[in-house]
Amino acid sequence: MLNNKRFLITQPIIRSINGSTVVTLELAQELKKRGAKVTVYTCDYADPAKTIFKNSGIQVDQAKDNPNYQLSNFDYIWVHSQIIPLSIIKHLSKKLPAKLPSFIFLHMSGMDWIPDEKPWIYNLENQLSSMSLFICEEVENVNQPLLNSKIPTDYFRNPAPAIYKDRSLKPNEQLQKLLIVSSHPPEEVLEAKQILQSKYNIKVDVLGEGQEKYELFSKKLLEQYDAVLTIAKTVQYCLLSGTPVYVYDAYGGGPGWLNKKNIKDSKIRNFSGYQNDKYPNYEGGIFHYKTANQIVTELLNGYHDSLLFHQKHKNDFTTDFSIDSVLPKIFTKLKPHKITPFSSEYAKSVIAAELFAASKFEIGGRLYEKDQTIRSLIQEIDRLTQENSHLLTFKQNAEAVFNSKSYKLFDKAIKPYKKLKERNLHRVKFQ
Repeated sequence: MLNNKRFLITQPIIRSINGSTVVTLELAQELKKRGAKVTVYTCDYADPAKTIFKNSGIQVDQAKDNPNYQLSNFDYIWVHSQIIPLSIIKHLSKKLPAKLPSFIFLHMSGMDWIPDEKPWIYNLENQLSSMSLFICEEVENVNQPLLNSKIPTDYFRNPAPAIYKDRSLKPNEQLQKLLIVSSHPPEEVLEAKQILQSKYNIKVDVLGEGQEKYELFSKKLLEQYDAVLTIAKTVQYCLLSGTPVYVYDAYGGGPGWLNKKNIKDSKIRNFSGYQNDKYPNYEGGIFHYKTANQIVTELLNGYHDSLLFHQKHKNDFTTDFSIDSVLPKIFTKLKPHKITPFSSEYAKSVIAAELFAASKFEIGGRLYEKDQTIRSLIQEIDRLTQENSHLLTFKQNAEAVFNSKSYKLFDKAIKPYKKLKERNLHRVKFQ
């Protein structure tokens, strides 16, 4: 179905290894695997994600280079955050070719503090979308009222590559190796990590930006652990592979081990950890955070039951969470959408908005870079402070020894030997 089809995927920032960037990467990889020709367009492009895309052989163009795309260059334009290249907008205000690409818009969040995930450019999606996708019901409920009700919709639930289905997890009586995936692990989780390691001799690693490990999540990495503590995008890898997953993070807490009682509610919230309709910093929000000891107890006591649940339902999760099942359904449902040319005034306003967004994302990337530099400096200062603390302690201990009566007596006793040694050294130098 997709062999030789030409795709343009737009992604505002490709820099850190985060959810939306990995969605773009895995989508591009799956399309290429199916024989499609894929180009990715972004406003900010830098490492570490840049190297990952290059190694995957995916062509990435930057907004600042203003690539001269034609509408006829693509069969599909898959849009994230309403980012569309300026040349495409300009062509939409001219006489349109007989065959137009189908536009697909994906919404990955409904949070107010991520406004670019909403249809923020007036009427753009309504005029172009052949299908609007949402990662879960919660995101759909927030965004769909802002769209034309006639636009076909579907779910794209952060599906994982099919390779994860191949994992064969041997049943363990006890949890032995745990991976925490988070760039912002809460204090209670880090405290639980220390308890698990020191008291129960369980191997615990943390993967995420600024953590012990920072790399692209992979099947090879997952196979090193019995279970994962995480939220959102990483959960689908676990569901597809039959790996027990404990849903919990800093912002909304979480229900803990996924099971038949909480899987449905967690799914409609994209496994975000939120257990109600309120987000952090909203007055009156009710959150259910756990203590470190609660987390430890739940991890230890609930592991085996969670393993049985995931192994039993592993195949059931394929329909929603395996990308090789999800993509064909979307493109089978996709119907041509009649697009009328943009007025000159509207095209200019969209171009102005896109230029503003591109500069915002580029500046955001630079701020991220500065932030990483500052974090590195802080870590170095902490290291030097700790090193200095050790040296200061050593100095204080040494002074205490030098000033002790026993050392003074010892020093007097060995003075003749010290003088003899000095004479011998002098003779060696003289000769």
